[in-house]
Amino acid sequence: MSAFLFDLKSTTGQVMYEIICRSIANRKRLQFKYEFDTKIVEPHTLGMDKEEHEVLLAYQIAGGSQNGELPGWELFELDKIQDIKIIAETFSTVRPGFRRGDSRMIEIYCEL
Repeated sequence: MSAFLFDLKSTTGQVMYEIICRSIANRKRLQFKYEFDTKIVEPHTLGMDKEEHEVLLAYQIAGGSQNGELPGWELFELDKIQDIKIIAETFSTVRPGFRRGDSRMIEIYCEL
């Protein structure tokens, strides 16, 4: 059996929202490519930021990091995410520093 529960090479719009919201609801980690690096994250919030970018707030636990600080919180723009996969690994706790209704978001589609 594959380690990936859901795998699409190219996702846009509603399909990506469904993947991310399903991952949040089931507390499943995500893997995706973002600006040339593969990331593994624990997704917490999907929404729109104040600049009207659709974004994923996630706790990155593995993969490439531009600032070299892992694990840690990252805000990922959806239009830069490629090859997104829900992986079989789950997470059980909300990471420290998470706030429901994050003030950086003007609209929240789904969150823990």
